[in-house]
Amino acid sequence: MNKNNVARLLRVVFLQLYTLRNQAFHGGMTFAEGWGGNQVKDGCHIMVALVLTILDIMRADIEKIPDTTAWDKVAYPRINDRKD
Repeated sequence: MNKNNVARLLRVVFLQLYTLRNQAFHGGMTFAEGWGGNQVKDGCHIMVALVLTILDIMRADIEKIPDTTAWDKVAYPRINDRKD
């Protein structure tokens, strides 16, 4: 799979997740047994996989180049990472 296909696939996935979000928050979805619930569960599984993968990519890049500015500062650092 080349880069263009991955970018196209991610675009479609994110658009579908955005549609699912809009349906859930703006009332276009029912949570009847099966249909709506399965969409939400599937969306959650996809988001978990994507977020963890993105965090792994970011972590690997930061470990490779610790003073990189590519990711900027974390807006909401983990509690144990605070330096109060």
